[in-house]
Amino acid sequence: METYIQKASTLLEALPYIQRFRDQIFVVKYGGSFMDSEDPAVRESVARDIVFLEAVGINPVVVHGGGKAITRAMEREGLNATFVHGFRKTDAASVSVVERTLSREINPEIVDTVRRLGGNATGFSGTEVLGCEKFYAKDPEGQSVDIGFVGRVNRVETDRLFEQIENHVTPVVSPTAVGPDGAVYNCNADVAAAQVAIALNARRLVFM
Repeated sequence: METYIQKASTLLEALPYIQRFRDQIFVVKYGGSFMDSEDPAVRESVARDIVFLEAVGINPVVVHGGGKAITRAMEREGLNATFVHGFRKTDAASVSVVERTLSREINPEIVDTVRRLGGNATGFSGTEVLGCEKFYAKDPEGQSVDIGFVGRVNRVETDRLFEQIENHVTPVVSPTAVGPDGAVYNCNADVAAAQVAIALNARRLVFM
C-alpha cells in the first residue's frame, strides 16, 4: 500500500507539469551511461520514461548516440578507432560501420524496447531526415583538420517527423546525415538533437 501511495503522490506532483506541456514536443537525446550500461533495466528506464510521456499526452522525439557501440563494432571489423583533437576520424570503411551500428542495430533496439513497454515508435536513419555540412576539427593553432566523413547537422526534413508526431508515434532518429556530396556522414548526436529541437519548435530539449 505504501508503494501505491508514493506513486499517487508522485503523479499528483507531476500533474501541473503534465497539464502545462500536454501536446508539446520534447526532444530527448538518449546516450551516455544509460545506453552503454550492461544492465537491461538501466537501458529500459529511458524507454519507460518515453512511454510515460506518450501516455500523458506529451510528444517525445528521440535522437540517440552510440559512440562506444561504434568503437566495439569497428574493433570486430579489424578497424582502429582514431580520434583527432577529440573527434572520431571516419573514413569510408568506418562510416559504413557507423551507419550500420547506429541505424540498423541501436535504433531498432530502442524502437523495439519502447513498443514492448507499450509505447509507439518508428525508427529513422538520420540519412532519411537529416542533412549536414562537412565538419573539420581544429588543431591547437586553430587550423582546420580533415577528419573524413564527419558532419555537422544543419538541415532537418520535418515533414516525416511531424507526420509521426501527429499520429502519436515517437520518432527515433540516429545521428547520421547526408552531406553536400550525397555521402553518409557521422554527426555529433548532441548537435543533431539540438537542430531537431529547433526545427520542430520543441518546448524542451533533454540530454540523458
